[in-house]
Amino acid sequence: CEEPAWQVLHTLKNDPALKSIPVYIVSMVEEQAQAFAMGVAGYIQKPLKRDELIAQLALVERKTQQIMVLDDDPAIRDVLTAALCAEGYDVVPVATGEEALSRLKTLTADVLFLDLVLPGISGFDILAALDEQPNRDKVSVFIMTGKDLTEDEQKYLSRRSQMVIQKGTRTITELVETLRKKHPLIKEAA
Repeated sequence: CEEPAWQVLHTLKNDPALKSIPVYIVSMVEEQAQAFAMGVAGYIQKPLKRDELIAQLALVERKTQQIMVLDDDPAIRDVLTAALCAEGYDVVPVATGEEALSRLKTLTADVLFLDLVLPGISGFDILAALDEQPNRDKVSVFIMTGKDLTEDEQKYLSRRSQMVIQKGTRTITELVETLRKKHPLIKEAA
């Protein structure tokens, strides 16, 4: 891949209106790691084989899962976003509860990584707002918190989320693996 191609890929994957377009690279050069790190849907090394091309194009008919990462700690938000993007997920990082509520009006998130302790609108407030939405059952929530939870909070969150994750008890790799098991990257289009 020549340098201008990497720039085009960077531009596509950083434009909110274009980033969901699946991009496939066909190249003589072995640069799969860089390509997948930048969010390509597939990579085919030349010489091009017909069967490989058809198999890759069949994946275009499928839907990539969209994930919102809501955490006011930029380090956690950025690391989790980078790890999920590297796996090929479409990730929307958000820093505040207010921004999350605004984005959820127009965004169809399949998964929400939710910090409970936020300035202003809390993670509990976000869950209450999600409960008011008609498609709430389609959003899988993974709670991330450093908060000591009461017994009532633990019961509520165990009913309302896929998993409650105490911050600092799991690595990013473990979180991505858990997500991959519960929500495969590619699922059949509806």
